[in-house]
Amino acid sequence: MIYEHESVPSFLSAELRRRIQTNPQYSLRAFAKSLKLSPGALSEVLKGQRGLSLKAIPHVAKAIGLNKSEAKQLLHMAQISKGSKTQIEIEKTELLQKEARILSEEVFTLVADWYHFAILNLIDCEGFSWNSNWISSRLGISRTQAKLAMDLLLKLKIVIKTKNSIRGNVSHIISTSEIPSGAIRSYHRQILEKAIQSLDTQNLEERDISGIGFALDASRLEAMKKEIAEFQEKILAKYSHGKKRDVYFLEMALFKLTRGDG
Repeated sequence: MIYEHESVPSFLSAELRRRIQTNPQYSLRAFAKSLKLSPGALSEVLKGQRGLSLKAIPHVAKAIGLNKSEAKQLLHMAQISKGSKTQIEIEKTELLQKEARILSEEVFTLVADWYHFAILNLIDCEGFSWNSNWISSRLGISRTQAKLAMDLLLKLKIVIKTKNSIRGNVSHIISTSEIPSGAIRSYHRQILEKAIQSLDTQNLEERDISGIGFALDASRLEAMKKEIAEFQEKILAKYSHGKKRDVYFLEMALFKLTRGDG
């Protein structure tokens, strides 16, 4: 998480190490290209020999996948390194970022494990029971995991429990702009692992895993992402009713197979 770092070089170095750990073939040159910096300039930034320009911050934040709060923190660190803020402004920003960090840590705990949102979906199923034994049995998690997840959902008011009912609190559902980028990656990684497991544990009547490969004009990628999001909304609106007995997850993975610019 970006909040664990006190400077731009520290954060970017950690991000580069993370990418290399994921892909040993990844290089500083590839990282620089993704950030639209020259390898030499990035090398100097990482060594603390030069600062990252404030103008470059929005693109760097977007390229790494930071949310709005994290992007502000990156800008804050860059401004401090350039001495472009007064001490009062710095202290005020640090206080706001401290509050954002507390929120982010709670949200991270919520989204880092797939079964938190699975419990939210499970609430809509027939015969649902707000009972850790029942939930652990339906989701295949331990009773302790179920109990801790239930407590957290109540604490964050994602689930509202009254004497006679239990329901998901739609107004408090976390938007992706509030979720730390690291948490997003962790969540999708777990869901994709679940999809892989389903290949061996579920029959064809219970799942549908398919995909297509195609050549794409990169300039149309954003429009395609928008259509995918709209498609997901249509699926949800059309099929999320009737007699609900099971929780399903639709994970759509659009990613590049080729390397370089061709």
